[in-house]
Amino acid sequence: MSQNETLATLRATLSEIAQIIEKTSLSGETEHSDLYIDVHEDRLDVFQAAPGEVVLTYATFREDYFTELEVAADATTQTAIDTSGDEFEFETGAEAIWNVADTLTYLDFAGDAGDTVEVELTGSSDTRLASHIRAVGPSLNTWTKLPGSEAALEDVPFWLADRFNDEEQYTNPAGDPAPTQVELKAETLDRIVDLVEEDAQAEFYPIVVEDGELRVDVGDESGSGARGTLPTRSVSGPDVENTYHDGFEEVLNVLSGQVELQTAPGNNPLAFVADREDHTIRHIVGSVSA
Repeated sequence: MSQNETLATLRATLSEIAQIIEKTSLSGETEHSDLYIDVHEDRLDVFQAAPGEVVLTYATFREDYFTELEVAADATTQTAIDTSGDEFEFETGAEAIWNVADTLTYLDFAGDAGDTVEVELTGSSDTRLASHIRAVGPSLNTWTKLPGSEAALEDVPFWLADRFNDEEQYTNPAGDPAPTQVELKAETLDRIVDLVEEDAQAEFYPIVVEDGELRVDVGDESGSGARGTLPTRSVSGPDVENTYHDGFEEVLNVLSGQVELQTAPGNNPLAFVADREDHTIRHIVGSVSA
């Protein structure tokens, strides 16, 4: 078969395509250097695709996010191993591994942020991963060779999709949703980040829910600090007093507007869920003592 078949086509503005990458790849020490892309007839799924990541990422960009979304590749049933060591099946469409730096660079060459571009995944239907991403802009066409080794798929957390139920609740392996949920603006959590950065003795970011309120207590009476409650839209579930470090600030750097925090007592992981009409972004950060 030809190595230059069009496996999937996306049409959107350059800014919208770039946002898919930027909101899922993070930045700094927790940046995902590669992203796994899976294009279906009604959505594009994204997972991080690098080993040893401190933040787990799974995002869905639905059909309405794009001006056009087409898939030529046939749906295929794959198998993988979950965190319990059990094999499970899942369906894939047109798959690719996007190197974040290379893909953003060549997308940027294709035009300006507001320009509409047609992005194609090309390759052979005989292989699982696309070999190139091609962008057709107003005046320039660009292309980038993609990582083609299927060994990279071993680092993709395909099991993560099953850990979110239909209500976008993060669940444990038994299917029980994280019981403590806080809905608020992502910008509100920046206050926790700023307070921790100002306090030379503070190392971790606290998420404390007590009596239905999100509380903050950073610093001490002999020096400087802050204590009180932060504004929220809703708080439900049991009290928690968890602490986080790697990835917390980086996740907040890419999220804005309403988000839902989901966790459980006992220094459990913290899920950030930004659910919008045409896309949902999910990042999971491990606790300090996890």
